Amino acid sequence: EEGKTAEDYLVTADSAVTANTGEIFSIGGAVGVNKGEANLLNSTGVTNGRSGTDAYNVDKNVGGVVGLNAGTMVSLYNESIVMGKDNVGGVAGTNEGNMSNAVNATSVTADGTTYGDTDDEKAKGNVGGIAGSNSGEITGESNLINEGAITGVQFVGGIAGQNSGEIRGGNAEDQRLTNKASINGTQYVGGIAGQNTGTIENTNAESKINAVDGKLDHESENLEKQFFGGVTGENIGSIDNATNTANLRIKGGKFVGGITGRNSKIIGDDGEIIAEGEFKGKLVNKGAVYGDSNVGGIAGMNQADNVLVGTKEEKLIVSNENTVEAENGGAAGIFHTNNGTIEYAEISNSGMIKGNESGGSGGENTGALFGVNTGKITNSTLKN
Repeated sequence: EEGKTAEDYLVTADSAVTANTGEIFSIGGAVGVNKGEANLLNSTGVTNGRSGTDAYNVDKNVGGVVGLNAGTMVSLYNESIVMGKDNVGGVAGTNEGNMSNAVNATSVTADGTTYGDTDDEKAKGNVGGIAGSNSGEITGESNLINEGAITGVQFVGGIAGQNSGEIRGGNAEDQRLTNKASINGTQYVGGIAGQNTGTIENTNAESKINAVDGKLDHESENLEKQFFGGVTGENIGSIDNATNTANLRIKGGKFVGGITGRNSKIIGDDGEIIAEGEFKGKLVNKGAVYGDSNVGGIAGMNQADNVLVGTKEEKLIVSNENTVEAENGGAAGIFHTNNGTIEYAEISNSGMIKGNESGGSGGENTGALFGVNTGKITNSTLKN
């Protein structure tokens, strides 16, 4: 709750919790699996999903407070260093229930290697400041903050590595959900979520996001650095009222955006759209955005058909207020590439835009608002 510190929490777990076998399903600093109600928990010490010095052997669900939450948890504080393999979170490894007013104050690390050879068996990392993976609700009208460094390979986020549920702050500006720590990853890296297929609402991203070398197990080559965003690395869900104030300096990274690296859509075998990313409310980027190519103040690329659709009575507000630069390709103040419909939106850019024509990756496609537009823009105001 607002104003509380670790000393104010009623239940405190202060111990080292360590896995000694890969057969463990869930490990938490205070609770392994919660299916009931838990309030006012504080975890300190170490929550270690390892067996041995270097191997992260717990397959999934490693959290500083709880490994897997399928119940209701309120007012949670983690000071336990957390290490694991897949679905690793500062507070919860996996959240399938309801969590509110949670704070993570220390580092969270996942190795992101595979524990199998097929795509279905691959561990994607899923590491976040509050939850590694969230399919439930994470809310906080007074406290939902990550202050610990988050490190992984794929699906790395300040609040959740992968979000298919709901992450929501309060409506007032001072009640916004906030990430303040550094986020380090190789693919699908975001200040709030590494990848969003659910809903992210009322957020402030203040994190420092870094591209680091990373590879999956059984593979000798490093992964290509791509999909970095101030709010989410890739969005296939909904983002409503989001502000990024962090500088993104993603050297060597492709698809980089102040809000999302890529706003995507999923098409089924029948050609119908299964899901697509959309933006609502007010979106503002105030941080400098730097990447290799496909760099945008709001998004590096938009693939969604209906990306910004407001109404005549309530237009969407989208703005970039800082420098956007591509080292080896194109850049733009809003979307470097737009393939979708924009209607009833007020769009503005006041930042400097720099592309690199000599990079060989489409640097000539640089624009104040859009580098390449193949979509439809109607009933909107465009200002630079």
